[in-house]
Amino acid sequence: MAGFMMSIYGIHTSIVNRKFLPPELQAPLWRDISLWVFSGFFAFFTVVTILDRVLGVKINDPALGAGLGALFLVVFGLVGFATRGSAPGSGARVA
Repeated sequence: MAGFMMSIYGIHTSIVNRKFLPPELQAPLWRDISLWVFSGFFAFFTVVTILDRVLGVKINDPALGAGLGALFLVVFGLVGFATRGSAPGSGARVA
């Protein structure tokens, strides 16, 4: 449960910071992408836990687990990079 919440927190923090902070206070690109990658890390373990405990699917092959984990990290990293410039200037203005 905590891993699921951490994956949501990371994505939420990234989107809220990008939407409401002025550009000079926003996190650099590498930090924003790393937030998305770590969200993918937590989402991966959430999926593996659900597969194991709820659906009874075991991932016994280390290569399969590593490949699935790498896929999650790459996908979440690319999504973080792709959505980085999606909300330019749309947010609260600082007077």
